[in-house]
Amino acid sequence: GKRQGVMIEHKNCLSLLTSCYEKFEFSENDTWTFFPSYCFDFSLCSIFGSLLTGSNVLLLNPDELIDHSVFVKLMTQYNSTVFSPTPSAFYPFISLNEKV
Repeated sequence: GKRQGVMIEHKNCLSLLTSCYEKFEFSENDTWTFFPSYCFDFSLCSIFGSLLTGSNVLLLNPDELIDHSVFVKLMTQYNSTVFSPTPSAFYPFISLNEKV
């Protein structure tokens, strides 16, 4: 859809990070797959949540992002435990026959 611009204050970011951390119990053992849509609010958790918990971040180049089967193989290879794309970005993964 069409992106909407809304200012997010620091206290709101901190509140989101705190609630994500409490709800999902992220730890230093996690590996976050950063799916590049920093406009999506959960990307704040991917960026700062990994820093706050001391976990790893899997960064993919544009070619790896386009080829979903390569994407899934890399997630498996690096033992990705956190993957949070937007719903429309997630749909192509449903049709893959590979297990992550």
